Order: sequence, then C-alpha cells, then structure tokens
Amino acid sequence: MFRLLLLALFSTLLWSNALTVSPKIVALDTSYFSVEANKSTFDTDLSYTHQRLLSCQPALDAVYKVDSDTKLRVIPKERLKSDINYHCNYHKLAFNITTEPFQVMDYHYFQGDKLLRITFNDHVDPEQAKTCITLKKKEKLASTNLNYTITQHNDTTLLLKINEPIAHQSIELTIDKTLSTPHGSHLAESFSASFNERYATVAKLDDQRKAMSIPEAPRMVALESGEFAIRLFLGDTLEGDAEKFIVIEGIDNFRLDKNNYLDYRMKHRNKIADNAYYYTDIISKEFQPNSAYNLTLKKGLRTYQELKEDQNYTNLKTADRAKGVIFDEERPYIANVGELGFQSINLDTATLIVERVLEDNLRYFMNFEGAKEKRVHHYTEEVLNQTLTLNNPKNEITQQKFSLKDIAKTLPHGVYKVTLRYTEGEEERSQSKVLFLSNLGLAVNLAKDQAFVTVLRLDTAKPVKGAKVTLYGKNNRIIGSAKTDKNGVATLNQTNLLAATPKGVVVNHGRDQNFLALNSTINTPTPETILKERERFNAHIYYQSQLVRPAGKIHALITIKDRDFISAPKLPVKLIFQERYGHALEEKVYRTDEFGLIDYTYQLDVEDRTGNYELLVKIGEHIIGRQGIKVEAFVPPKIENRITTQKASYRSGELIEANISSSYLFGAPAVGLRGTVTLDADTQAFEHPEYQGYSFTNHTLKQRNTQIYLEQREEITLNEAGKLNIALPTTLTQRVPSILDALIGVTIMDDTTPVSAYKNVTIYPYEAMVGIKLNRPEIKKGEQLKGTAVLIDPETGKQLDRELYASIKKVEWHYSYSNGHYQWEEEMTTVDRFAIAANKSFSRTLNGNGNYLIEIEDRLGRHSASSDFSVWYESYSNIAPNNTLKSVEITFQDKHYKKGDTLEATIKSPILKGELFVTLESDRVLTYQHHTIEKGVAKIELPIDEAIDHGAYLHATVYRASDTPSQLIPFRATGYHYIKPDCSAHQIDVKLDAPKETESKSTLNLGIQTDKEAKLLISVVDTGILQLAQQEKPTLFEYFNQQADKQLAYYDLYDQLTAYLTEGNLIAFGAGDMIAKRKKHLPPDLGDPVKPFMIWSGLFEAKKGGSTLGIDIPEFNGKATIVAIAINQNGLGVTTQDVMIKDDIMIKPSYPRYLLSGDTVDLPVRIFNTTKTDQDVTLESNVSANLVFDFPKSTITIPANSSELIPATLTAKALGKGKLSISGTVGGKLITKTIELPIYSPYALSTKTFKGMTQKPIT
Repeated sequence: MFRLLLLALFSTLLWSNALTVSPKIVALDTSYFSVEANKSTFDTDLSYTHQRLLSCQPALDAVYKVDSDTKLRVIPKERLKSDINYHCNYHKLAFNITTEPFQVMDYHYFQGDKLLRITFNDHVDPEQAKTCITLKKKEKLASTNLNYTITQHNDTTLLLKINEPIAHQSIELTIDKTLSTPHGSHLAESFSASFNERYATVAKLDDQRKAMSIPEAPRMVALESGEFAIRLFLGDTLEGDAEKFIVIEGIDNFRLDKNNYLDYRMKHRNKIADNAYYYTDIISKEFQPNSAYNLTLKKGLRTYQELKEDQNYTNLKTADRAKGVIFDEERPYIANVGELGFQSINLDTATLIVERVLEDNLRYFMNFEGAKEKRVHHYTEEVLNQTLTLNNPKNEITQQKFSLKDIAKTLPHGVYKVTLRYTEGEEERSQSKVLFLSNLGLAVNLAKDQAFVTVLRLDTAKPVKGAKVTLYGKNNRIIGSAKTDKNGVATLNQTNLLAATPKGVVVNHGRDQNFLALNSTINTPTPETILKERERFNAHIYYQSQLVRPAGKIHALITIKDRDFISAPKLPVKLIFQERYGHALEEKVYRTDEFGLIDYTYQLDVEDRTGNYELLVKIGEHIIGRQGIKVEAFVPPKIENRITTQKASYRSGELIEANISSSYLFGAPAVGLRGTVTLDADTQAFEHPEYQGYSFTNHTLKQRNTQIYLEQREEITLNEAGKLNIALPTTLTQRVPSILDALIGVTIMDDTTPVSAYKNVTIYPYEAMVGIKLNRPEIKKGEQLKGTAVLIDPETGKQLDRELYASIKKVEWHYSYSNGHYQWEEEMTTVDRFAIAANKSFSRTLNGNGNYLIEIEDRLGRHSASSDFSVWYESYSNIAPNNTLKSVEITFQDKHYKKGDTLEATIKSPILKGELFVTLESDRVLTYQHHTIEKGVAKIELPIDEAIDHGAYLHATVYRASDTPSQLIPFRATGYHYIKPDCSAHQIDVKLDAPKETESKSTLNLGIQTDKEAKLLISVVDTGILQLAQQEKPTLFEYFNQQADKQLAYYDLYDQLTAYLTEGNLIAFGAGDMIAKRKKHLPPDLGDPVKPFMIWSGLFEAKKGGSTLGIDIPEFNGKATIVAIAINQNGLGVTTQDVMIKDDIMIKPSYPRYLLSGDTVDLPVRIFNTTKTDQDVTLESNVSANLVFDFPKSTITIPANSSELIPATLTAKALGKGKLSISGTVGGKLITKTIELPIYSPYALSTKTFKGMTQKPIT
C-alpha cells in the first residue's frame, strides 16, 4: 500500500507543470533569457508581443516572444539591476528570476597617464566609491597608500588619476565589499588586484641572436626644444617595442626618438666610439635641469643583436636647458599691424637679422618660384641687423614677441626673412621664419573671361576701397588691372583671360602691398580643367528592364541631347553591347532619328553566359553614355516585403522593434508564410556636418577586429494579416572603431521561392565620440604637428567637456622573402603620450621622419579615433591644408530657379563674427553681396537678374579678423550650394489613362496625351522584375538637367595666415572552333519555363487630341508598371502607372527551373480567391506524356479573400519538353495555368578522342 502511494505521488510530480529560467543567473546586459515549461503552456499564436505575459515583483519591463508552447523568450527593454530576485507568475504558475551579483567587470591601468579605469556591472556612486577604494604602492616589503582623484565617471565606470610618482613600482587595488549600488546591492566579497608589474616579467631571450654590447655609455643631452633626453649610442637600429626594456628611476612618462644616424662630424665633435652608428633619444618632460637620474636597460632590448643582461647607468646628470629659439607658426602671411611670437630658452641676447625681397624681385619670386619660402633667399637683401636683449629667466621656456612695425621700419609690407642668431658654446645657431607682411587679405575667383578679386584688411576683415589689383600672367606680363569698390571687390572682365595663364595677383593700397601666387585652387577645379573642351552631347539609356533572363530580348531607348535639351538628329553613333570588362557581342553604327532617338533591340543567344553586361554609346572616340544590365536566371517575385522601424538610429543595447509585412503583388496579404529575419552590422565611418574633415574612426581597431559585430537570425511566421512585430537586441561583444551600419533583412518563402527585403539603421555604440582633425597630413621634420580634438554626442553633435588622452605611434613595415613571395609585417611603436582637453587644439614636435598615427581616446566612454600623417626630412611641403574645409552651411528652398526670382538663403558659419561675401556663380560671377555676420548666422535675399540656363552656384565665404590663432576656428570658412535652373519649358506633360485593375488574357486599352508634339514609347513590365532589379522610374529629364560643374577657380591666402596677436613679453628695439565545341556541350534548348511579362511598344508618333494603344495581357497575375516616355526636338517627359492584373480565382504552382529524367519533386499549388464570397473550385490537371503529376481531382471551397495550398508531386519520365496544365472551374468559368519544363539527362555529356590509321577515305 505504501509503495502504491509513493508511486502515485511520483507520477503526480512527474506530470505537474513547472517553470524554470535559463540561464539560472541572468546577466544584467543580456539580450534575452528564457522561461521554460515541461509541458504545453504558452500560446504559440502570439509570437512577439508587448502584452504583459509575466506578472513580476519588482516590475519587469520586457518584450516577449513565444518560441514554442514550452518556451517563452523574455527580452528586457532596459538594463537589469544586480542581485535582484524577481518573483513572477504566468497565470497561476509561480517562479523566480535571479540576476547576477554586483561585481567588478574590468579594470585597466594606463601606465603612461597614471590612470586606472574600473568598470562595474551596475551603477556606482563616486562619492561612496572614494571611501571604499584603496590604492597602495608596493616596493620590496613596504607598501604606502597612494593619493588619487576620481576625475571622470559615468553610471558604471570610474576613472582614477594617481597624483604621485609611480615609476615601475607595483600597485595594489582593493575595493571593500561595503561598496553598494543605489538600490542596495553589495559586492559579495572585497576585490583586490595588482598591476603595473610591467618589469616583473622576465623577457624571453632569443638564442639565435648574438649578445649586444653598448659601444658608448648613454649621455644626458639638452635639446633645442628646451627638453632633456638620455641619448643611447648603438651599433644598429632598435627593433620592436623598446620602451618595455627601458626603466628610469623617478620617471613615469617618456618617448623615444629612435634610430638617428651618427655621421662622422657628430662622432668627432662629441668623441663617440667609432663602432656607434645610430643614436636613440629617450625624451621626457619630467627631466629637470641640474638633476641626476638612474637608467636601466633591461635584457631583451634588441637591434639585430640582443641585450643578454641588464645594463645599469647611474648619476646621469642634466645641466641647464639648451639655448634655443622656436617660432610659433609656420604660416607666412601675417598682418603688418601685429606681432610675431616666439619662444626662447636661456638666452640673454640674440642677433636679429631681417632680410627683405627687393621690390623689383617680388614679381619674379611670385611668378617663377611660386612664392615658395624655401627659395626666398635668392631675392633678398639685408635691411636690419640688431642685437636684442632677451633676459630669459634661467631654465624657463619664455614666450616673447616682436612688434612687426619694429621689424619693417622702412616699408610696412613685403616678403621678409626674420632670423635670430645666437651662440651655444662655440657653435653658431639660428632659427628663421619667412613673413609675407601686409595688412591686405586677398581672395580670387578666376573664370574664362573674368577675374573677381576681394581685398580685406587682415586685422579687422573689413573691406578695402580703392585698392589697385593687378593680375600677372606668364613672364610677368600684366593681364589687366582694376580698383576695388566700397565692398573691397575688383572685377576684371576680359575675353580669354584664363587662357592667358594667370600666375599671381598684386594689390596696392597707400603704403601697403600684398600678393597671392595662384598655385593651388581651394575646393574648385583648376584652370586647366575649366579650359578643357567637353563633348556637347550626352546619351541616356533606358532599359525596359535592367535584369533579363538568358536567351531573352533586350529593349532599350537611347536618347541623345545636349545640356540645353536640344536633340542630335540624324547623328551617326556607335553602339557597343559587351560583357563588362569582356568581349563585345555587337558593335554597330546607328543613326538617330529626327528627335535624337534610337530604338535598340538585341536578342541574347542561348550560349551567352549570365553576368554583367553594358551598352556603350560613342561619338568618335568619346563615350557619351554607358549603362549596365544583368543577365540572370531569375524567377520574378510574386510578393512584396516591407520593413519599418520606429526610428532610424539606436544606441547600443537598445531594442530595435521592427514591423515586418508582406503581400502579394496583386494585393492579397501573404498569410501564414514562413521566413527568416536577420540582423547584421558592419562598421561605418561616422561623419557630422558641423565637423567636416574630422576623423571619428579608430582605423587600427578596425583592422584588428573581427568584422562581424552583430549577426542574428530568426525564423518567423506571418500572421493572418501578413505581418509580424519583432524585437532585435543590439548588444555588442567587441569595441567598435566608429558607428555601425546595421542591415535588417527579411526573406519570406513564397511557398518555394524566397523573396527578400532590407532596411538599414544606424547603431551608436558610444554616448560620446572623439574626433580628430589635423591641420596638415604631411609636415617637415622639426615642424609641429597641429590639430584639434573634439568630444561630441554623436546623435546631437553637442560638445562634451572632459580630458582626452593621445598617443603618437610610428608605423614601420618589415618584410621577409620566402618561396618567391614578400611577407610584410606592420610594427607600431609609441613615441609620445600626452593629455589634452576636449574641443581644444593641440600641437606636438616630432624629430623623426616617417609614417605616424595619432590616436586619441576618451578613457571614460572608451571611444577612440585615429589619423595618419607623415613627417618628411628633405622636400618642400605645401603649406596649405588639404582643402577639406567646407564649414559654411547654406540652405534655401529646394526648387528650380530662373531669371527674375529672388533666392532667400540662410548662411550658418563656424565664424561667429566676420564679413560674409556671397557670390552667384555660373561661367563667371553674376552678382555678389557683402554682409557683416553676427552670431554665426545670416539671412540673405539675392535677386537673380541674369539667366542661369545651366544652373549656378551660391558661394558663401566668411572671413574673420586674424587677431587669434586659427587652430579651431579658421580665418576663412567657405561653402557652395547648387542652384537648380528652371527648365520646365523643356518638360513634356504626359498623361496616361489606364484602368487600375484588369484581368489576365485580356486587352489593356491605354490612352496617352501630351501637351506637345512628340514621339511616344510604352513599356509594360512585371513590377516584381523591376523590384528585383531595384529599378526606379526613368529620370530622363533629371539626367539631362544634371548639376553643372563649377566653372570658377578659387584661391586665397587665409590657409597660410598667422594670427597677428600673440602672448609673450614684447621685445623692445633699441575563337571559331571553340565556339562550335562550346555549342556541342550546351544543353539542348527545350524552352524556358519562366516567361517574364514585358511588353515594348517601340516608338510611334503622338496624335493630336491623344493616342490610344491596346496591350494584350498574357497569362499573368500580379502588378505591372506602365512607363510612358515622350520626346521631341527640345523636350522630354515621363510618366508611370501601376496596374493590378488579377482574376477572381488564380492558380499559382511553385515549380523548378528544370527537371532531370527520373526526378520526383514536390510541387505545391496555391489557389487564390480574391472575391468577397466563398468559392467552390473544381480542380483538374493535364500533363504531357513524359510527366506524371500526382494532383487530386476534386472540388474545394476557398474562403473569401483567402488562399489554399494543395500539395502535389511531379515526376519526370523522359527527356524533352514537359508541359503541365492545371485548371479550375468556378461557376462554369474555366481558369487555366500552363507551364513548360525542360527535362534534361542526369548524365554529363562526354567526348572520347581516338588516334590511329584508316584506309577508308574520310569525308
């Protein structure tokens, strides 16, 4: 009895339902977790739902998906909290959900910056954290507490700055278990870790390398930059990450200037051993004058040899800082009313030498030397030589300046070379700077027949009236001159002005003069491009379909017109139809009709392979049009999928809630069809319109990462409305170089045919992003690298303030040669580290030439960006930036403009206060306006008083006073916006009168009306084919109304301008056979079961009062697109209309492209009822003798506006063309669907070749 009772109790427990959670402990950032039952529990009709399926305490905000009747997926909408036990109920079934405990997820120590980043899995309070976190410095057996500050923090991350010297001592981190989250979760136990043990690891030595000896003991040297360095003398160049093997007692941060060659003179002067050939400088800002330091070179340091034992050098003493002079900027232009800044070190006196380019030599310097500073000494004479008293405080880097009036006492303008000479011991040293001294700023627009010059004061940016502007050409020949008006504008109109090759501009006003060498244009074409002759005509190619099946017929309409919409009548042109990058299938000369049209047709052969083809249109050797087309064995889709999302961009970790819908092209919803949804994401470079030219991408990280950042796939079933709502998590597992371009894809199986659609959304992995902009990507050795770093919210563009951390890395490539191939390996060595404030400019001096990369990181938010640059040793480097500045934003109504209209525009500029010049430009400057801009915004009204038949550009340029440096805000900001011309007179109004619905096997009567005499062409194509080819409505008018190229070359001096006010102390003065063989091996032509629905009318004359055309509709159900094109001598027009072609009862079998003899395949047949009442359909079938079709002959009832799927099988018995006919009878009306299927042999065709002799004659 007792056994029976236990058995009954066990059986009850076995069959009772219970809910469990998987995984048992849920991560806080989980994409989802599952609730599982041991028997059928969940409603599978729900799929995704926002219904509150679970009742939980505390409340749980989530989206739910029923994966099966025993599994429920829970997708949290927000990040979960740590150490929470949710008590939940599903109906009457109770269960618990437990989240992971509060814990440390990650810590990272940035040794160079003495920063420690600690990341938790839940929110932390920085004030409480300060009381719970202890840092200790360990040295031998002693340990001392370290002073630190929490400098930055967000919800889960703390950034700790250590405020004491660390050097190579080990650090111990302890976090007390009393640390808690705002909701009361504590650490399970105290956390401890040790770090900064970089030198504790013993280097693994290479037995194959010989022992390295140091030929000369290191020396402490004072550099001309004012810094100190320990100089290592070596027999060869250093390899690898040498910093790891260098320890300097008391020094945390240093950088290496590696592998400098030691010439004989340097060896002899400094008495260096003969077997030392290279030196490396260990540079640190922490080195102080008259101090001693201890250096250890750790074993493992490598050249081609290897240091086998540690080498210790003690008492390396610094002396005073080296004497030196450093000029502030490299840019030559400067306002003559200002000051020239420089830094000097340990100099009591220096000799100032000023040289000036002679008046007669100025034009030669501008014309023949292109105003290159490197060549200035050929044209100068000395005008001033004076001893200056500097009185530098000992060992301090002193900022000082000259008044430019003191330098240029006799003439306030010209090209000057300023040199400061001084002595260092017995050595004579000097530093020089070339100045283009004037208070006149120049900007020049050059057109074929015009020069438009703007002259402004550099100190105030105000216009200069009455200045004489002279334009010089080759060999100093004067092209012309003019005087500026009250707005500082001089206009020189002269036929063939640009053909005279302008080389420079000189402007004179009173006692002032300036010049501009016309070397490089800014964001505009060069004069050579403007003068280049262009082909008058363009050809537009309209394919009926850009996707055709093998052995199909290609129809195309070719229209040849010029930019004025004038046709090219009776013009011979060559048409070439060819494989893309392959051989030509047809090359033939055609002649256009009176309207410049060619109705082109080409029949593909069965032997033409699938792939990409193109049609070229040529006049002589000039290609005036080309368009690609694909040949593929496609099946036209019968359904259309759509994806909609609530927004276009998402934060990482946020749910993407998408709506999937699908319907048949004849209108019915795709009820119950199955498919898949995918989410894939790849990196994309972030750009922001207010930060043109900035890099927001870490290119090194991009190369290192796995390229798949998100990869999800899920099976779905559409509901009774052909729709489904789905939630897609966006949790990332690796750092992203920038932002992500995510692609949502949906593929729905139309019984056996997959049909896909896609939608792109943007994912922002970071709440803050770093951007870098370098002033120049190439600098000369010894010059400063200058740029700007910003930190912004990527969605709003708002700047964020916190400290950023930069590192500069030298990039070197090494190769080895093996088995006939070169193997390349990239090596990056950090040469400098420094901290900078966000949204500020920075500058660094680099002494070594080569390729470099600067990387700037937001240590709190973890985003970083990088930018490449190079340092050149010997060669002239253009001083102008990379012409990437397009900072002015121009907005106006997007419409077509004509003479007599007024353009109302808004100009937004990064220069908040300055002078705005707006020009209307076509083949010359048509008109201009001058405004003073305040607060960075100006609204203008510009009358259009001249014809702009080919369009025009609104060019806005804002100039500012040069009283402050231009590292963040430029002296000049510029932008262009194209103005579309009103060409409506060339448009033909085409009206198409067609029914919205019709039946198959009927005649579709079209009515076409045009407002002008024209030729017409009608094309009717299955919309599914156009969707598959992603082919839009033809845009003939837009093609010939293309945006005109810029026809003016713009130059100015503002990228080469230096601020005239600076900080510092003022210094006072006192085949044929092969084709046959290919054909032999081709499969027999047994027809094509897919008959694409495409009808092409050919060209015909439009009739007065309207034209009519009857289109015979074949056996087809779906949506068709009608395209009507009208073209005459000077105009064209296009219109389109969709027509639904459907019958009350439709039969849609899902069949293969072909069968092999002996095959048996499933061939499901879907029957549609598009009426509003139930229909009884009697089904029958008929097949050819070589097919067997297992299909029930029966009468079925199909509900209103619904469909039924009938299973069937098809067997191929013999080779040849198979024919299958399925019919349905409804109320005495017969509906038939017929398909043809080729049946091939399952065996490959083989050929045998025999060799021998015969006596019989061969015919």
